[in-house]
Amino acid sequence: MSWTRSCDTETMVEWERQDAMVTIRCRQRPDESWVIRLDVLEQAPEPAEYRSTTASSYSDAAALAESWRSEFG
Repeated sequence: MSWTRSCDTETMVEWERQDAMVTIRCRQRPDESWVIRLDVLEQAPEPAEYRSTTASSYSDAAALAESWRSEFG
């Protein structure tokens, strides 16, 4: 399934899966680290799931987001 960027700013990037049942967000914190979260909605065919972790740089956060998009695509 394909993904689109639903938000793209200096401090936040969010991707939404085509069926709108999964979102992934990278958000910069005040300390300059990044929070990456995955949210699989309960109505989705997959089991409900929520993941959240931090990364020290945007490139690390984006790499994890790409991995999750592949896993949940």
